[in-house]
Amino acid sequence: MPMNFFKKFFELQVLMLQHNAGLTASHPYASFPINWPFDLSGISFWTENDLKMQVYAIGNIVGFWICVLGLSVFVGIVGADQLARRRGVEPIEDRTWLPSCALRKSCR
Repeated sequence: MPMNFFKKFFELQVLMLQHNAGLTASHPYASFPINWPFDLSGISFWTENDLKMQVYAIGNIVGFWICVLGLSVFVGIVGADQLARRRGVEPIEDRTWLPSCALRKSCR
């Protein structure tokens, strides 16, 4: 019986964590999280030496930083709005926030 997406996703996450927990030696393609935002190196997913084939992934540094900037602006706007509301000011009208009211189950 085939697994649904979420069961398979969970299974793969567990298998990756178990495999990585057992690794003891470093390798030349290793990267540290501090290097990820700067896209200093790619990731070799698969290599076939006999046929000289490789699957190599590099990040999209422009897309990464646009997403970081967009997310930062969104969090800043929501945070500033919530802070202003605690102080009794409503800079953004409630009807603008209507879709998010369903998540909170109550609106002011």
